[in-house]
Amino acid sequence: MKSIKNTKRYICGLATSIISICMVPFPAYADNYQTSVNCTYSHTLGDDAILMFGMPGHAMWHDFFGNTGTDASSTYTSLQKSPTTTCTDLADSSAYWAPSLRLPDDTVVRPAYQKTYYQTVNSTENPLTQFPPGLQLLAGDHKGTSPNPYINFLCNDGKGYSHNAERTCLPPSTSEPIQLDIAVQFPNC
Repeated sequence: MKSIKNTKRYICGLATSIISICMVPFPAYADNYQTSVNCTYSHTLGDDAILMFGMPGHAMWHDFFGNTGTDASSTYTSLQKSPTTTCTDLADSSAYWAPSLRLPDDTVVRPAYQKTYYQTVNSTENPLTQFPPGLQLLAGDHKGTSPNPYINFLCNDGKGYSHNAERTCLPPSTSEPIQLDIAVQFPNC
């Protein structure tokens, strides 16, 4: 993982949604308790429309998915006016973003996509329903200094999920790509 050329071979996807603004409430069509949203990579900016609203370039670098017009000044109203999306559901103009991934040698890794799951434990008592317009979700602690039990990662190396920051994702062989999944558990709403 020492070069950009090798990075594409080793990192084939990033499934994450650290921060999101739901621009269009969509009905959650659950398959027994869950539904998901798939969006390919759109762009990278030093913006965050929740933590640093209206302050372009003042946030850490984020990779954006979904609505292609997302920036530091994005709101429910502004993104509805420009609903172009990278999501497979073209009616979903939500904006999703996560901190950019950088390898120890400073190589920037461009994710391929993000997949966000929405699920419930007891759908009879807690059915999945439409999100309210303008819903904002935030997880993690940008000032945290220790592992967060609600954020972990998985490599497709057969070792399962981990919170260990020292773990290195290695491909099963030099000819196979490695997939890194980041799992973020948001609070129940």
